[in-house]
Amino acid sequence: MSLVTACGWCGTTFDPGAQPSCPRCGAPAGQAIESTHGGWIETPALAAHTIIQMGRSSARIEGAQNPVLFCSLADGDQMSFGHRNLLWLDPTVRMDSVKTASSWAAIATEVPWRQIVATGPGELGLAAGRAGELGVLPMDPGAAVVARPPALLAAAVGLGLGLVPAPISYWEQDDDTTVQRFPMGRYLVRLAASSAPSVAFVVARGDLNVRRLGIDEPLLVHPASVAWYDESVRWRGSVELLRGRSAAFPLGGLASFGSLSLGSRSWTGPGAVLWAEAFGPGRVAVSTAAFPASMPTVRQRFQIDKRVTSEIAWD
Repeated sequence: MSLVTACGWCGTTFDPGAQPSCPRCGAPAGQAIESTHGGWIETPALAAHTIIQMGRSSARIEGAQNPVLFCSLADGDQMSFGHRNLLWLDPTVRMDSVKTASSWAAIATEVPWRQIVATGPGELGLAAGRAGELGVLPMDPGAAVVARPPALLAAAVGLGLGLVPAPISYWEQDDDTTVQRFPMGRYLVRLAASSAPSVAFVVARGDLNVRRLGIDEPLLVHPASVAWYDESVRWRGSVELLRGRSAAFPLGGLASFGSLSLGSRSWTGPGAVLWAEAFGPGRVAVSTAAFPASMPTVRQRFQIDKRVTSEIAWD
């Protein structure tokens, strides 16, 4: 006698006697979803050999420290990803490229200006090329999320994919030079499900935690820790001023700016900390080890809007 249960994470019903994990998000059967007092939930830890169903196709997760995604595509089914994430593929898989951004936008982000689209039948392997936790993001029809490029590994086609400007930025002034900074990266990736359920795969440095915000509920997070968020979430930059020279907040590094301008207000002096402030409704997912923003190291001061690229060196 089969016992159908509902996944505590995504709500999908399945038979735990037939499969040990949810076929849509990979959460182990019977795993309780625990929330902290502040409302944070850690995404389910996916065991090795976890299988995710994507219609007629499937994906198998292998490895814990450096996870690899083995995708088995049915005839005509597709998967999109960046060219740097591809490990191997069967000769029966057809490869195409789709333009996702202008060449200039590609300079300022880690998303390649063309995404690879693999069409089955056949198998292929994908990896992020770094240690981290692999998470599955199931998406219902009509849902839309925004992900930071370093976190996105792959998306099942059926998700509309495009670049959107980052929601926050600030101007940093040093002597006579003013430079615009983008602490979340200059561009983010918008994923939108069409008329059918779909799925995206993300890789977080450290653990991946999710907080669901109520209407207009605020949340302060480190800009570089954001992995993805619901499109309904609104953002603004927030500056915290640290008074005096404190040993807990040494000068230099991320916690100090010479002169900071955010919107129509400005602050001068050390001890200014920039936060990304989110407002609900919607979910915000952060990694416990921050992704640095994909910004160039400037060898020669320049205005970003002038598109001077000859003096850019990537970190």
